[in-house]
Amino acid sequence: MFAGSTGLDGGPAIAQAADHMMLGIANPRLPLWTVFAVAVAVVLLSILVGYVLGARAGRKGSQPIGPIGSASGAMVGLLAFILALTFSLASSRFDTRKQLVLNEVTALATAVRRTDILPEPQRAQSLVLLRRMVDLQVEAVQDERKIPHAILENEAIEDTLWAIAAPLARTALNSATGSLYLQSLNAVEETRTRRIAIALQFRIPTNIWIGLVLVTMFSMAGLGFQFGVAGRGSVIIMTGLALAFASVVLLIAQLDRTREGGIEVNQQPFFDLQHKLRVSAH
Repeated sequence: MFAGSTGLDGGPAIAQAADHMMLGIANPRLPLWTVFAVAVAVVLLSILVGYVLGARAGRKGSQPIGPIGSASGAMVGLLAFILALTFSLASSRFDTRKQLVLNEVTALATAVRRTDILPEPQRAQSLVLLRRMVDLQVEAVQDERKIPHAILENEAIEDTLWAIAAPLARTALNSATGSLYLQSLNAVEETRTRRIAIALQFRIPTNIWIGLVLVTMFSMAGLGFQFGVAGRGSVIIMTGLALAFASVVLLIAQLDRTREGGIEVNQQPFFDLQHKLRVSAH
């Protein structure tokens, strides 16, 4: 792997752990086209069921449209609230992912710069390791199958960096200037851990998705019931409602994902940092 240049070993063990981690972060989820199709089907079927029930009720006797319309409007309003809440959660997480990319790039660049305060050969060893961390980030961006391996190798690199810095903590780093390097290592580890958790592990809670489906079914069924009682229904309106709702759900699902068709955060800062480090190395 990269044992020859950094002292890390255990390649087969890391590879096995990476395969296991891949199963954890690649949680099976419906393809986006299936999400869209299911959302359309849920809306259309709910409206159709409500329409049939409303038409039956209308044939049995006159039904007051006012109360039915008020109840239907209240349910549609509740659906809009749930949609807005879910979209807000997904959007907030997306914004956090963008900020964490910048934070991690900044932390890595700062750690690289502060290696200058280390004595040799620790400075050269640490610099090689930090550059490797940047390379791993870029490799993971270019090929998502390398994400688990990059995570595990980064953890090994962090352990090695601390092993290098620890003996110096009571000597060369036992100063206000030296503590800056230790702080930068802390920042690198913290931002990387947060980014892994938020980007690969955190998702919109399943309970919210279930609630969204249930509220959608009742709301659209109520709307269909109103159409049925009134004896008026438009295929164009029903189809438009289904497509509009499914489009919003699709957007939420894309914001919630970092892979498999998700809306990706621009990773260019990592490429820029890698280029800068390579130029400075020559």
